[in-house]
Amino acid sequence: MKKNNLILTIVICFLLVSINGAVASELSLSAFIKKSLSTHPYKKKIDYKKKQADFELIERDKAKFWDFTFNGSHTSGLMNSSFGTYNKDGQILSLDSRLSKVLLKTGTQFEVNAATTKVSGLPSIPGYSIPNTYASNLELTLKQPLFRNAWGVIDRHPIRLKEYELELNNINYNEKLEEFIIELVDNYLLWALNHDQVELIKIQCEKSKLQLASLEKQVKTGAKEKLALILAKKAYHVKYMSLIEKQKVLEAQSKKIQTFYDGRVNTSKEKYYPEKNTRLTINERKKVTAINLYRLIQIQDEVNQLTTRLKKSALRSEFNIFATKKLNAIESGYKDSLSKIGENQSMIVGFKYTQPIGFREGSFFKKLRNYVEIESKADDKEISNQHIDLDLLVFTLQLQYDALKSQLDEAVEIVALSEQVTQLEEKKYKQGRSQSFNFVLSAQDQYLQAQLQAKELDYYYNKAVLRLLGVYDEVKDQLMKEIDNE
Repeated sequence: MKKNNLILTIVICFLLVSINGAVASELSLSAFIKKSLSTHPYKKKIDYKKKQADFELIERDKAKFWDFTFNGSHTSGLMNSSFGTYNKDGQILSLDSRLSKVLLKTGTQFEVNAATTKVSGLPSIPGYSIPNTYASNLELTLKQPLFRNAWGVIDRHPIRLKEYELELNNINYNEKLEEFIIELVDNYLLWALNHDQVELIKIQCEKSKLQLASLEKQVKTGAKEKLALILAKKAYHVKYMSLIEKQKVLEAQSKKIQTFYDGRVNTSKEKYYPEKNTRLTINERKKVTAINLYRLIQIQDEVNQLTTRLKKSALRSEFNIFATKKLNAIESGYKDSLSKIGENQSMIVGFKYTQPIGFREGSFFKKLRNYVEIESKADDKEISNQHIDLDLLVFTLQLQYDALKSQLDEAVEIVALSEQVTQLEEKKYKQGRSQSFNFVLSAQDQYLQAQLQAKELDYYYNKAVLRLLGVYDEVKDQLMKEIDNE
């Protein structure tokens, strides 16, 4: 018999769950963040964007490598236009290659050119036949800029810029990831607040219903006035109306949490409720100079200085010195032309100087140089303003955090005192020492408001901690540590 009753109970429970949906289970903050980061498309989006941004910078490394060029051409059918002779079997075969490299530390340009040319079957000149020739050439050139691009300022610029951009990509990625985690935490905290608000108002509604039932009996027996019953009914309906409103807000926020958690909008019947009394803490506070926001300003300053040096170098006169060593050989056979290369040598040493000398050109470049100086000073002032804004932001967030932390202690005390007032007013009314039920209702309402205010303060305190953690780049580190330790 007992066994049959047990089976019947299990079946009934199963049917109730099937009808009303799954039983709600607790969802902790760390579990919510961990699952959301693994399922939500935004996390995958910023991962791909980071890889894409890094990949687009590959071309900036071009100056680090050797540059190689190889060309070839073949011409068949040759004509001597001076004498009007033509040879359909005549041909010219030409191959040439170029290998070059810039030494980034000094701006020195190193270049090697190699070429070989075969000329056969040239149209003859009357009374004279032209033999076949094979020419081989090798050139070595060094060029050193002394004014413009001195020490490779212009050549190194893309590579230096890439280093900063890679660092910026990492910082921006971490900032976006932290912003997303902050959004997740903020929504979770709001969900927890909505849940607590519903629970508190629901408790007060249940208490009001019990008071109504008690007052109805007392009014029937003449122990209490009908006015007390009417006031109690009014108070109940006001609270119930507030409960309906908060339940809808909670329902909407719960749907948002479910969407973050599953990574999509769905109609899952699985229900969750937040963990109780979530409290964020901030442990170690970095120096302002160690946080990402400060580094972003610093990078901008360094890039501005780098760009200013580039512009100043580009506006300088061009003065390059160069040296070219040529090794040549022209023979009737290909092997001879290669083996005898270097028998004919020449050395060229020279310089190239370029400078605008006209009034208009000189005045124009002078104005450009003045503009670069003014632009540089404006950038310096902008960086100083950003440092001031950052210091004020940290100072303001710290003040908000300190104020809310102090208010929390006061709110806890107010809740405790409001509860005592409610109990005393209820006791006085039951004992007949107070004739007005309004005092009881007022005390109950103040107690409920004190509880709700304490929950809201707790929410805003957590938000203040969250913003401080965000500024100090501790959101991901602190919350992910908690997740990893689970």
